[in-house]
Order: sequence, then structure tokens, then C-alpha cells
Amino acid sequence: MNSARALRPALLACIAALCCACAHARSNPPPAPEALEDIVVAEPAAADDIDYVFKMSCRDSPGLKRRHVVVEGYVTSDNAREQRSGLSALVIDGVALDALALREINREFPPDAVQDRPWMRCDRGTIEFTVPYNNADKRGRVRFKIDSDRQIELVP
Repeated sequence: MNSARALRPALLACIAALCCACAHARSNPPPAPEALEDIVVAEPAAADDIDYVFKMSCRDSPGLKRRHVVVEGYVTSDNAREQRSGLSALVIDGVALDALALREINREFPPDAVQDRPWMRCDRGTIEFTVPYNNADKRGRVRFKIDSDRQIELVP
């Protein structure tokens, strides 16, 4: 009981000091605009280059075989703030799609397109991919199918 009586004055002194400090802080005027002129405020900068990797799998319907896919892509911008997106690799069940097929797919992305997360659907040996994107002008998507012979069909 004696320790509680001894702590009480110390606690009251701390509370009083805190109240005085708060009152003093409230009574100070804000700094003059001239005092803020030399302060440099940096604007947040967006990343110039983004690389992504998505690992996905889906169950194919006839034999219930699981298909494993790795999609790698990029969004890059230059000093003029022009952006470009595309796929850099597409690996299906451990076998990569050739560069010619990737170029065909990447031609479908308009200038200044910024990709969103790709997604896929498996159906009877064919894998359908959708890669949504945002653009300064409009939103859209690139859709394509790859059959069991690795032939690409662009879907409007």
C-alpha cells in the first residue's frame, strides 16, 4: 500500500509535464512559408521495369492430367514514359514455347499496355490463356489457345 502512495505523486508529475508539453506544442504557430522553401519533397517514382513469373496448373478434363505452366512477362518503360508489355517465356509441362510464337502473341499487346495477372483454362488438351491489360486509352485483353501440338490460335 505504501508503494502505491509513493508512486502517486510521481505519476501525477508525469501527467502534468505531459499536459504542459502538449499545450506548448499547440500554442506554437506553424513555420513561415519562407522557412519551407529549401525543403525538397520527392515524388514517389514508379518502377521502370517489372518482370513477373506466374506458376499455374490446371486439370485437363479427359485423363484428369494436371498441366503445369510457367508464364514470364515484363512491363518496361523508357525515359519518355512510354511503356511496353509482353511475354518473355511460356513453359508448358516443362517445354518452352519458341521465340516466333512469343513474338506472335506479343504483337497483340498495344503500345502503352500494362499487363495484369494472366490466367488459363485447360480443356481436352487445349490451354486457353487470357492476359488482361490496362492502357491509357482502354482496357483489353490478349487471348490465345495452344493445342496439344503447340499450335497457337489467337482468339478475338
